[in-house]
Amino acid sequence: MDDLIVFGIFFLSWFVFIYLGYKKKWDWVVSIGGGFAIACLSFIITTNIIVPSEPVIKENDRRSVIGKNFSDWDGSHINLERHIKESMNDPKSYEHVETKYWDHGEYLIVQTTFRGKNAFGALVKNQVKAKVGLNGKVLEILESY
Repeated sequence: MDDLIVFGIFFLSWFVFIYLGYKKKWDWVVSIGGGFAIACLSFIITTNIIVPSEPVIKENDRRSVIGKNFSDWDGSHINLERHIKESMNDPKSYEHVETKYWDHGEYLIVQTTFRGKNAFGALVKNQVKAKVGLNGKVLEILESY
């Protein structure tokens, strides 16, 4: 829609420029105006082809992309859970309690609460907070306690 407005303004100003050139019998204005119009139109077309406008993810599509990273069964973040289990003393003792997330546009902050056995074999409750990409990749562990 923005391109249509830019094109409309351009066309209107070009038309006025050429009309004044013909009316005043200024041939140089007409030739410069025509060249300018071709150059500007070429620029508008090529920039839209070479650098297309950023795709806008609709809200429903965004929710579906984010939702694919979470388990339908218990709501845990699939890759964060995998990351947690890799760092545990006894991965088989992992028990998901709760997962929350906050959407920050280009990434999510995901907080998972879980239970698992520590080095002494006691069952303890822990939390991990991580920065996660929209594709599900764990970018950074922010807090672990």
